[in-house]
Amino acid sequence: MLRDLSPNAAGALFMTLGSLAAVGNDALVRVGIEDGVGVYQALFLRGGGMIVILFAASWMRRARFSRSYHPGSLSAV
Repeated sequence: MLRDLSPNAAGALFMTLGSLAAVGNDALVRVGIEDGVGVYQALFLRGGGMIVILFAASWMRRARFSRSYHPGSLSAV
């Protein structure tokens, strides 16, 4: 399905899905804070959720990261 979309349509689709995810995340955090979850606990849970999502996305794309991936040196010139 995504292969049939033009790059502009695919970009619009991903932006829409990203916006929907942000709104859903914000709503869940607001409900959690109203129910007694502390602000820092909510931020911790949000960060933990993002780690899981990014790990799953990189796993699905079979992305492997290592230090040898970066061609340049990290030292100052």
